[in-house]
Amino acid sequence: MSQKPRFSLKDSQVVKSYYRVLRRVTAFFGDPIKAQDWMFTENMMLGGISPLSMIEAGRAKKLEDWIVSQIDENEEPTAIKGFGVK
Repeated sequence: MSQKPRFSLKDSQVVKSYYRVLRRVTAFFGDPIKAQDWMFTENMMLGGISPLSMIEAGRAKKLEDWIVSQIDENEEPTAIKGFGVK
């Protein structure tokens, strides 16, 4: 019987963070395709990297805090505006 490969602890944390952020952004956009596209797009407001790259670099908390602050202010995040989403 062969064992299925397991995620490392870091990979597991990346997957969990990606899911949490994607869920928030999907709720904001109302469209899972736009949200997923945003996750992979380099963004000047995030230092020129994609949200996924922030998560992979261990900065998911900072990204989540930024998203929440933008939503709490009831404004469209500037970085999302730059993405061209209406």
